[in-house]
Amino acid sequence: MNQVLNLRPGKFWGKEIGDDIKEGKRTLIVIHSLSKLGPKKRKRLLQILGSQSSSRKDVAEAIGILESTGSIDYASGVARRLVSKSWGNLGKQLRESRAKETLKGFADYLVERKI
Repeated sequence: MNQVLNLRPGKFWGKEIGDDIKEGKRTLIVIHSLSKLGPKKRKRLLQILGSQSSSRKDVAEAIGILESTGSIDYASGVARRLVSKSWGNLGKQLRESRAKETLKGFADYLVERKI
C-alpha cells in the first residue's frame, strides 16, 4: 500500500510523489506517526505539512520521518486487514464468476501494489 500517501516514486491516478505531503493532508500514516514522534520531530513534521511545501528536500524529510516511526508499514497493515475482512464478508455473497475474480484481484492489487 505504498501509495497511501504517494510516498513512492511514480505516478498513480495523476498524482506525483509526495502530493499528500505537499497538500498538508492528515492521513492515517501522518496521524500514526504523530502519535509516535517526540516533540521536536512532531513539530517539524507539522511544519512541513502546514507549509504545504513542494520542496523535494522537505518532502523527502517528511517521508523519512514517517518511515522512522513505522507508520507506512502500519497503514499498509491496516489496509490489508480491512480488505481481508471486507472480502471475507463480500466474497461469501458473490457467486463464483470472472467478475468476482477480477474484483478480488483489484482489491489485492490496491493493497499490495508497489510503484
